[in-house]
Amino acid sequence: MKTPVKINLKIKLLSFFWLVMVVSISPILIILAIRTKKITLRLPEATGEPYGCCKPANSSVKQNLIFIGESPVAGVGVETYQQSIAAQAARHLSEMTETTVCWRAIGKNGITIEKTIDSLIPKVPEQTIDYLVVMLGVNDVTSLKSLKHWHQSISKLVSKIRRFTNAPILVYSCPPLAQFPALPKPLAIAAGTRAHLFDQVTQHHPLNNIEFKFSQFKANIVTTQFAADGYHPSEAGCIEMGKRIATDLMALKR
Repeated sequence: MKTPVKINLKIKLLSFFWLVMVVSISPILIILAIRTKKITLRLPEATGEPYGCCKPANSSVKQNLIFIGESPVAGVGVETYQQSIAAQAARHLSEMTETTVCWRAIGKNGITIEKTIDSLIPKVPEQTIDYLVVMLGVNDVTSLKSLKHWHQSISKLVSKIRRFTNAPILVYSCPPLAQFPALPKPLAIAAGTRAHLFDQVTQHHPLNNIEFKFSQFKANIVTTQFAADGYHPSEAGCIEMGKRIATDLMALKR
């Protein structure tokens, strides 16, 4: 079993090598980042109400599912919230449990974990919560937040959530940025490697498996699972992710 000291050393070493790599090709990365930002299609957040209920026939049990996070939670990449990851996860969870699952998506395009703590967590309605899913990280990765900042923010986020609910918390990993069609290869590798480091911090956080459960995204994404911007999940991508999340949520209460 790896000790916290060995884990922290591994993360620091990986972070050092990432920094060396990025500095060595920084002029190329800067040019690619500016160009990518300029030409990438900007998609809006989803339209419609960011909540709903999935009701199977003859269901007498109701569960409440809350999603908190960045652009995928806000429905960027699909037209309406009914096509979003939150809605798809609720549908699959409803089918798996044969219960009514009422969902709510509390998301904001471009938001970081720090701003989520300050502005999104207070929007969680006062109600019984059965599951809470957190999807963050991309904007912290791309804004070059430190690993230490991410580690501390995870603690603050969980602490603030625990003030109003003891529901199981599923913290989802950063999406596989290295596979994003919108990112040129050198930029995709740099961003994907950095996202992996963030996931390492989350996975080995002392609160993981105690106050929250970390879920690592492992699947290879096909082109049809990306929206037109090559950056966000399409409806097909939301369906696939919804299945994975519903399966993870089922495991939380076993």
